[in-house]
Amino acid sequence: MRKNKKFTKYSTEEKEKILKEFMSREGSAEKIVIKHNLNSRKILYDWKRIWDERGTLKDTRGGQPRKSYVEKVKEKDFESMSKEELIEYIKIEAEIKKTIAELRKKNTK
Repeated sequence: MRKNKKFTKYSTEEKEKILKEFMSREGSAEKIVIKHNLNSRKILYDWKRIWDERGTLKDTRGGQPRKSYVEKVKEKDFESMSKEELIEYIKIEAEIKKTIAELRKKNTK
């Protein structure tokens, strides 16, 4: 982490690590703020909103806005995809579903 005079600048990887910790409910927002020396809980909620909108915390300023996962799926033309592309797509989709199920199971305990 680089320290600036006014605030700490976190890399995309650091932000995603902290956000995943928050989303997996490994601690309250307040505890995560303290643990990672964030200025406020608002930062966590902002990162969560950005993650939900873009699927990444990578800074996209200056580039084209990224489409959400749902928008990308709606645009998919499965008819024109090769067999290999379809297999890869199905594998990724299965991994996403598995991860969601694991998180839900973890959150209900």
